[in-house]
Amino acid sequence: MGRSGDGVARGGPVGLLAALCGAVDALAAVSAGGLSVAQLQQALPALAGELDRLTGLRDALLAELDGRGGGSVPDRGPADEHSPGSIATVSWWRQAAGCGGPAAGAQLRTAGRLARLPRLAAAVVEDRVGHAQAVVLTRLLDRLGLDELLAAQDQLVVLGASRDPQWLAAWVREQIATYCEPDLDHAAARAAARRYLQLLDEHDGTVSGRFVLPSEQTEALHSVLAALSRRTGLHDEPKRRPAPRRQPAGGVRARRPPRRPARLRRPAHPGQLPAARRLGGSPVASAVHRHPGRHPWP
Repeated sequence: MGRSGDGVARGGPVGLLAALCGAVDALAAVSAGGLSVAQLQQALPALAGELDRLTGLRDALLAELDGRGGGSVPDRGPADEHSPGSIATVSWWRQAAGCGGPAAGAQLRTAGRLARLPRLAAAVVEDRVGHAQAVVLTRLLDRLGLDELLAAQDQLVVLGASRDPQWLAAWVREQIATYCEPDLDHAAARAAARRYLQLLDEHDGTVSGRFVLPSEQTEALHSVLAALSRRTGLHDEPKRRPAPRRQPAGGVRARRPPRRPARLRRPAHPGQLPAARRLGGSPVASAVHRHPGRHPWP
């Protein structure tokens, strides 16, 4: 996206969006199979950055629309001939964006929270901070003082530009636990209320399960399960190599004569079985006694 304001003067936001749609159509006409690996590696990061910028711009416009109407916007169809009707912004956005109600509500809340930190929101549009990183940093709102966060926006921008969302989420939790003790107590009580354990018998000698436990019980759980399980199951069995056979001094290993099978004596009478003691308890003898009608001799 260009950063100049010439397009605004010529056709306004609608003209810029029309030009953007034309650029997207031109990109869609390019076959991904015709690009080299180097071209793909060059195009994907640029595309990801532009997607974040567009998402930040969408949030800015959505927050402005919701703020002007106080949570509602004019409906397309008038309620009567004199006064147009109104509809909640989240309901209108759900219909306009074609998404579900929970997704529309989440996007509207994210837009409102970013609007309360304008320099952080501007950094997303300027491609200095990722949108996912900015969303994680907005969790500090309503838990820490707004004045302190407004004053620390530049530090939040630097932090969001250098860290991934997972690291930022852990850092935000640490800040909330340090400076907002009531919220930490509420989170601990909620985690304790969410505890559960489900075990499923696999009917093959094993049991699988799912569980949710508070974070402070992780070490105790790991110490118990580590003693009962193996690191990767069957995959961590060491591959045993056969021991090398010793070669004789002459260099030629003598062959061991093959073992002769136990010789069975033909019974004196056709229906008489040989004595078990003569068979020495061999597997053949066991088979003969289990199946009297089948004889191992011709």
